[in-house]
Amino acid sequence: MNRTGEPIEPDRARRYLLRAADEHGTHDIRGYPAQQGAPAGPASRRADSLVATSPHATGYFLPNDWILWHSEGLLEAIKLSSGDHVRVEGTPGNDASLSKLPASVWDSLARFEPLLGQLREQLQVEALQPLTRETVLRGSGWKHLFVELTAKCNEQCVHCYAESSPARTEALAWPEISKVLEDAKALNFDLVQLTGGDPLISPHCVHAVEFARELGIPQVEIYTNGLALRGRTYDRLRELGPSFAFSFYSHNAET
Repeated sequence: MNRTGEPIEPDRARRYLLRAADEHGTHDIRGYPAQQGAPAGPASRRADSLVATSPHATGYFLPNDWILWHSEGLLEAIKLSSGDHVRVEGTPGNDASLSKLPASVWDSLARFEPLLGQLREQLQVEALQPLTRETVLRGSGWKHLFVELTAKCNEQCVHCYAESSPARTEALAWPEISKVLEDAKALNFDLVQLTGGDPLISPHCVHAVEFARELGIPQVEIYTNGLALRGRTYDRLRELGPSFAFSFYSHNAET
């Protein structure tokens, strides 16, 4: 068991991770050397340490912080947030059995290498996933997605970061909105916020909330000034039960 090379720059490790997922999926993951033409030195040595030494190792992603290469008798693990890289020989040949090693074995390994103790803790709460772009991007789930339905607003605030106004005409069409919501569900977003402009002005706002509910997105929020929250729009949204975020302004700084 040993650490390999210097710590890998986390941003560089993530770029190589996506390259590995794009080009190889779970087949014969071997890692990548430094980019062609890169100057010799610490940076290229750190990149070289991403290479799995087994020529037929299978790549796995352990959300949200680990790349694993595993073959019979060999495990290599990279912690993305720190760039630490450890290589262990004599591991089980069955990938699924990694998370089922006896606690006494993990305890012994962790005494020699604390990084493996961290790996064990992560294996107890997350399942190994194939090293693909989909699993890497999904991780253990995204948090918030902001969908700007329209740039139009029924106010024209001088401090608006989006410079929204009644004169703006840019807006998403329904096919674009529905595709974004489907992607949000596929990527396990916890919350989708509909924003603008003012989203209540969009003819698709209520439909978007309905569709998000059908897809099973856990939370839907509407960021609005509230001026258009009335009539049938109010009645239907009350039935659907999204949350709301409002901005209130005053001439008095203490209000």
